[in-house]
Amino acid sequence: MAFIVEAKDEALKSNGIISIEQTLKMAQTRFNAWLTLDGSQRTTESLLETLNFDYFKLLDLLTIARSRKHIEKYYDMSEIGKFPERLRPVNIKTDIDTEGRFPALENINRDIRLLNLSAYAPLKYVLPHKAEEYSRKYDRNERTGLKCTTCTGVNCATDSAL
Repeated sequence: MAFIVEAKDEALKSNGIISIEQTLKMAQTRFNAWLTLDGSQRTTESLLETLNFDYFKLLDLLTIARSRKHIEKYYDMSEIGKFPERLRPVNIKTDIDTEGRFPALENINRDIRLLNLSAYAPLKYVLPHKAEEYSRKYDRNERTGLKCTTCTGVNCATDSAL
């Protein structure tokens, strides 16, 4: 730790740790006292309650998070123990309408697919012999939104030049 903070005890003062040395000493003293407790009292909970808040703040500031894969690759797992087996996630799917007041989503989806949405595809209804005229009049370059003057505007040289 001294290496990280360049042996400056007050290096983390701006983070609320007035003295790194005192914080560590206090944590060690409290840990040693916890070790003397009877086995039934020596629990993780009691240790966490015993240690000072500054110690956890210090750990949070200086601890490097490591992934499970990193730990398995670079650490002796026989020394630290294996990770518990990961359980498959349980997907919980609930209906959008728990009171049964709306149609099922499957029905809504089916009904939407039956719509032709002609307002969004008006050129579908242009007479074939008028399509070229509409194309010259209204086609726009998809990227710029500018009127295409060289052709129909679909994959034209103006598009690729931009």
